[in-house]
Amino acid sequence: MLRRRFLATPLAAAGAAPAPRNVLFIAVDDLRPQLGCYGDRFARTPHIDSIAARGVVFDRAYCQQALCGPSRASLLTGLRPDTIGVHDLSTPFRRARPNAVTLPQLFLAAGYHTENIGKIFHGETIMNDRRSWSVPERLHMVTKRNQYALPLNRPAEDWVKTVATERADVPDNAYLDGRVAEEAAASLERVAKQPFFLAVGITKPHLPFTAPARYWDLFDPGQLPLAPNPAPAARSATFSIPSYSELRSYADFPKQGPISEAKRRQAVHGYYAATAFADACIGRVLAALRALGLAEKTIIVLWGDHGWHLGEHGHWGKSTNCEVATRAPLILSAPGLSRSGTHTRRLVEFVDIYPTLAELCALTPPR
Repeated sequence: MLRRRFLATPLAAAGAAPAPRNVLFIAVDDLRPQLGCYGDRFARTPHIDSIAARGVVFDRAYCQQALCGPSRASLLTGLRPDTIGVHDLSTPFRRARPNAVTLPQLFLAAGYHTENIGKIFHGETIMNDRRSWSVPERLHMVTKRNQYALPLNRPAEDWVKTVATERADVPDNAYLDGRVAEEAAASLERVAKQPFFLAVGITKPHLPFTAPARYWDLFDPGQLPLAPNPAPAARSATFSIPSYSELRSYADFPKQGPISEAKRRQAVHGYYAATAFADACIGRVLAALRALGLAEKTIIVLWGDHGWHLGEHGHWGKSTNCEVATRAPLILSAPGLSRSGTHTRRLVEFVDIYPTLAELCALTPPR
């Protein structure tokens, strides 16, 4: 019980709310703890850092599997990947657990308006869950075509991979995440007078590393750090690092062999730029929350679905059990929190987020 209620101590002072608390539930794809609030001096993440300043930062939070589909399905059901039979990107959790009650479904049954904008479940139609939401999911399908602003970089067919990075002199809403932020802000206006569970899914910094030019311009690529451990760990098993590298699957990176320093810096620069762009999109949603007077009535939880290798152990992707892939950001703020702006090194896992949010909102989760 104590492990599943991992926020009981830092949030004890929040107490029971006299009125229903809203939940702003923010998922960020492939996000490492490469943020200002986690001590990264190069990161430009003021809006995420502002959540941390009002909440608790979990320094040792781990996903259940370092892959989008199983990580998200596990978090949203409070059940482990083995229990729900999801270890890939194409298996619906209801195949093994047809009567599972998802986290948003619990809130929906309690009278909340629940809404999904952007990628919350994996995004594939087969892995989404319509019964979790008051209204149909929006902007949740992520394809390679809708990840580019420049026509020359868009593939002729969805899922064909062209370039790994794009720097375009365009407004934020030229990209999917900018439109997700606009939709989320508009939704807050519509639901402001009722209890809500608003799930906002940001796709960056998932590959391709694409963002408006102004976010690229925040960084000097020559100053950004490269992985300090580019070789496989000594005495590690050969299968511990997959042969498939997500970055190498893009047309402008070598399929095998060494990656030049210039290309590695391009990738790291792209990851930082895409993260800064994601942060700006989150900032737009937070600004709407404040403008509507909802900040003091709303729990905010921000999480990355898993980490990502930026060249550590020679890998450029996820799907390992290395610390850099399984550890991800988790930040939570709640009205009345007495220990705001603090960090905890208590070990937590993403399967515990469900019962924690339920307790904070005085809801009873399934056994």
